[in-house]
Amino acid sequence: MKRISLIFLMLLLLWSCFEKDKRVQPYPGEVTTIDHDVTEYQSYFDLETNRVVTFNSISDWDLAFACRPESWQIRTNSGNELFIYRSDLARVNDDFVPDGSEEWKYDDPDGDPDSFAIGVWCDTNSFPYQSKNEIFVISRKVDPTYAAVAKFKISYADSTGYQLIYNNTGDSGIHQVRISKTDSVNFTYFSFSKNSQLDLEPNRKDFDLVFTPYYDLVYGIVEYPLPYLVRGVILNSSNVEAMLESSISFDEISYNMIDQSQFSRSQNIIGWDWKNVTIDFAAGTATYTVYPDRVYIIKSFEGSYFKLRFLSYYLNGIYGYPRFEYKKLLPVN
Repeated sequence: MKRISLIFLMLLLLWSCFEKDKRVQPYPGEVTTIDHDVTEYQSYFDLETNRVVTFNSISDWDLAFACRPESWQIRTNSGNELFIYRSDLARVNDDFVPDGSEEWKYDDPDGDPDSFAIGVWCDTNSFPYQSKNEIFVISRKVDPTYAAVAKFKISYADSTGYQLIYNNTGDSGIHQVRISKTDSVNFTYFSFSKNSQLDLEPNRKDFDLVFTPYYDLVYGIVEYPLPYLVRGVILNSSNVEAMLESSISFDEISYNMIDQSQFSRSQNIIGWDWKNVTIDFAAGTATYTVYPDRVYIIKSFEGSYFKLRFLSYYLNGIYGYPRFEYKKLLPVN
């Protein structure tokens, strides 16, 4: 009896050391929390298996190169506050002296290649794609200025890769590197600081959503639209679609209500505005609330349909951890 009492006392003391979580009502679908801070990481999530397939630090990469044999599109990592300026330099190792008139661009998060910051850098009417020989400056936003990271150009792209020529800030040398395409993924990545290509993304068949920081045009924070670093959800650019349903409750939505004509492949159709932020500029703080009545219907890579709503943006009192409920929609016989 004394031994049992001692064990019970030890368990009681151990239990008292842990912070008590508030009880929540159970939900009929899967309830998942992204446990890597979306302010610092990208998490690739698969709806079919209810898991984060892989994740990486948002600071790991600078440019992303599309990988299909016919691809030429190049993305910039705005989530790490990187912006692009199309310069009038003749060579990548020419001095770049900003005068404040530069138009710094970030990728439009809808995923349209015409809205990428680098834009159409090549002649797309002939293949392999030949460069327009524009020199781009990539800089990190450091309010109120921009700090140059590197100057670069892409010489060409063919079915197996790209030729990148660049000069890192503070380095007089010119580097040339071959960026190899991997057809099983949407993008392969490159880091100027590491001087290397990186394979960060999972097979395009293995994920549906990416939880990530990125820049977008935000209304309501100040009196005019403001480019702002947000944290949200981007669709897999291959074969994943979604729509917003705000007039029917989560529980009421069924497979028979799906209207395929309402779906969009815009990658930021879910985006960041499933939550609201109240900013105290004087205190330098932000408070977030989610909108659980905004329901997203998603068509996965495999063609299955899911309904999803967000429940919270906090984990243990710290923001940056989306918590959401989702459920597979099945036809009723």
